[in-house]
Amino acid sequence: MEIEVKKVKSRKDLMKFIKLPWKIYKNDPNWVPPLISQMKETLNPKKNPFFNHSEVQLFLAIKDGEVVGRISAQINRNHNKFHNEKVCSFGFFDCEPDYEVASALFQKVYDWAKARRMEILRGPMNFSSNDEWGLLIKGFDSPPMVMMTYNPEYYIDYFDKFSFEKAKDLLAYYADFDKMPERFERLMKKVEKKKRFVIRKLNPKKFNEEVSTLFKVYNKSWEYNWGFVPMDKEEFLHLAKDLKTIIDYDLVFVAEIDGK
Repeated sequence: MEIEVKKVKSRKDLMKFIKLPWKIYKNDPNWVPPLISQMKETLNPKKNPFFNHSEVQLFLAIKDGEVVGRISAQINRNHNKFHNEKVCSFGFFDCEPDYEVASALFQKVYDWAKARRMEILRGPMNFSSNDEWGLLIKGFDSPPMVMMTYNPEYYIDYFDKFSFEKAKDLLAYYADFDKMPERFERLMKKVEKKKRFVIRKLNPKKFNEEVSTLFKVYNKSWEYNWGFVPMDKEEFLHLAKDLKTIIDYDLVFVAEIDGK
């Protein structure tokens, strides 16, 4: 049966795009479903500041009248300007265990990118390096952490068959220890003696003020990392608003030197 890949044009299409993962991952105990309300906001050009500087197109794969796959294509103009590249990225990729479906989706994004004179196709990323990105190739025995990617293991084969090549290894670490390592203990004592340093918790009563401070630190500290794109203030506030619902203020610390 022929596979049709069509653009998402209506609210009905959008809900099919959002809800497809529940079908793909229904028997996977490690999959953590996203909040539908949050997904609707992420994919809404009027609510997600990413759309202010980027071109996005969502696609659905249809077979026998059923939705069997999805993918997004996006041109992040901020990325291309910052890195002097002509990149089209893709994300929100999901499909049933059928390589023909995956191939049709990849080809659609490739054609979309080529029509816009892009030179590199890179993904998956939902939508940028400031969101979930990368293809999981190890670690299928445990659920993902917050904002970490997760996908079925058969996707690896589909990416290889379509001749994608690895751009970069992205690593996540799980640390399990019951006490602070000795070298950190020694370092902390040295820092405490200098008196100039203050370590404090994030203040929930001054959330917007704290976010403004973190915005500057975030862009400055990440600017030389591979694939990083500086966030504008509106994007950062949008991300912070989403994280505000899950933040444990006892686990978020701010370090200050001489009040800065």
